[in-house]
This record gives sequence, structure tokens and C-alpha cells, in this order.
Amino acid sequence: DKLHLIDAGEERNMAAFLSWKFNLPRFEGNITFENTIISHSDSDHYKGFLKLVDEPKVKFRNVYHNGLVERVGNDLLGTRDGDFMTEVVVDEEDLDAIINDPQKVGAKYYPTLLKKLRENGASIKMLCSEDEYLPGYDQNSDLKIRVLAPVPNQDDDGNRTMRWFGDNGKTKNGHSVVLKIEYGRVRILLGGDLNIPAENHILEHYTGIDPKTAKGAKLKTLIEEARKTFEVDVAKACHHGSADFTNAFLQSLNSAATIISSGDEEPHAHPRPDAVGALGKFGRGNRPLIFSTEIARSTRDLIIKENPTKKELGRTVAIYGMINLRTDGEKIVIAQKLEQAADRGEWDFYEIKPDQDGV
Repeated sequence: DKLHLIDAGEERNMAAFLSWKFNLPRFEGNITFENTIISHSDSDHYKGFLKLVDEPKVKFRNVYHNGLVERVGNDLLGTRDGDFMTEVVVDEEDLDAIINDPQKVGAKYYPTLLKKLRENGASIKMLCSEDEYLPGYDQNSDLKIRVLAPVPNQDDDGNRTMRWFGDNGKTKNGHSVVLKIEYGRVRILLGGDLNIPAENHILEHYTGIDPKTAKGAKLKTLIEEARKTFEVDVAKACHHGSADFTNAFLQSLNSAATIISSGDEEPHAHPRPDAVGALGKFGRGNRPLIFSTEIARSTRDLIIKENPTKKELGRTVAIYGMINLRTDGEKIVIAQKLEQAADRGEWDFYEIKPDQDGV
């Protein structure tokens, strides 16, 4: 009976979803999130929290981030020494040095959000592979939440550094918090916005093999070793179905189902056709499942509805919970809401369960 929130979109959709789910206007008491995880500092993953942090009925206890905190100035993610970011924000002391400095916060949304969360009493820390598990959900828990990335490095003095992936966008995306949820027999991966250099980095970390040079038998060995860490039953597609992925990483996931979360009116054409094709090609079984928040629905041409007293905007494409996953640790049910109710109901249901060998 504990709530966890991972990312919050860019605008008001998450706030509206929580208001709908918990009936916030009439809810008695508070909605408290035990753990809130900001996978990385792209606005389409964190900015929606700004609509929630001022909601008096929503409370945040523990907040985790990937260690790269944006600030005003030429060094968006802090100083860099060659191929490594050196100003990694590990604990609250590191964070306070940024959010308590008005010149570093300025009008930037991300440090403003972290400052508001801190002022509202949240504990805020970095989460990375060195933690191994989300606190409270380790190998002794019925519900295990493994932290697979970001994978930091260390300098000569033992301080954490983060690999530079070529530019600010690639670096903060590539160091997304990656979680593997394990409950009973069920395994689910939440991969943030990983990209090619990041996938190569973490695959080499967990296998000891450089994916950039692995071919033939060596590549097969890499995938076999990587599956010990990354293989899952369901994966949330990294980076909204971007083309910035490696085949080796998808083969390592070997997921029976993939869910793509992507938004409207963006210039990237997510999910990319080659990403959708590769997810099917490298998925588990003869008919791997691919769910997509965009492919699954369209919208009416007319979105203005008449009211006796005024004109008001009708719903366009926001359908809360339209792809809904539930599990008891043995079976997985993924439900996809239909655009129009059918004789069989309002949902399509897909069930994933172990065979006689437990696979």
C-alpha cells in the first residue's frame, strides 16, 4: 500500500491523472509518494512535477535523481574534465550548494523544482548502480527494485564522475535512472531515455565486453552475459521509441512485451518505424507484444462540444490509464483501452503467464 511515482511528463497530464485517480478535490487526507524518481532532467520527464509540488494534498517523502543537476551558466551539468563530468550531485549537501545559490538557479525549471521539493520536506539524493537497490526494496524484500543505471565512474580521489556522451542532451539522457522491478516471477524494466553510447557503456560495465567491437561468437557471449542482468518480461521502451538504440541491448532485454510511451506534436516522429520493427524482431517468442500510447488511438476531428451556457473543449487524445499493467508476481495482465467500446467491453486484455517449465 505504498505509492511510487516515476517521472511526470511535461505539462498538466500527470496532475490531472492523479486528480482523476484519487479524486483530489474531495479526497480526505494526503496522497504521499514514498519514493519519487526523476529519471533525468529532460523537461518531458520532470516538468510535470512543478504542477504537483504546490498541490497541498500531494506529499513527497524520498526523491531520487540521476546525479546531474542543471544550473545557470555555460556548464549546464557542471564542470567537465575530458570525457567525464566532475560535479556529480550525490547528496543533499551537494544539492544545497546549487539550489541555495540564486545565481545558479535563476529561472531554470529543474533546480527550481528540486528547491521546492526540498523546502516541502522531501529527502533528495542521487540513485545509481552503486546503490544496487532502491532503499527498502532489496534482495530481502518481496518486491525488489534494482538500480541498473546510471553507472558512475570514480576519479583518483574516489569521487563519483559521470561519462560525457558528446553533448548535454546525450549525457543527461544517457545517464537516466534505469530500474528493474522483480516481483515473484515477473520482471519489468523502466529504462528512461537511454541512447547508443549509454547502452554501450552499461553493457560493457555488466559484461566486461566492449559492444562496439563484439561480433560473431563474442557478441553472442555478450548477449548471454547481459541477459543475466537485463532480461525482463516487460520493458518500457527507452526514449519513447527513439532510433537511438543498439540491437545488442534489445536482444539483452528479450522482453515478451514492450510498452512505448510517447507524446503528440513533437518533431521526433516517435516511435520511429525502425524502433518498432526492432522491438518486434528482438522480442521474445513468435508474436512479441508492442503497445504504444500513440499507435493505440486517434482523435475526432471536432473537439469543441456545446454546453447550454458556453462552448468548452472536449477531450482530444488524453486517455488516463489507457495502457494498464497489473501483476500478482505470477501472471501479467496488460489492458489497452479501446477507442470505442465494443460488445466485449471497453478494453483489450493480454495475459502473460509461465509455461509448464516456469518460463
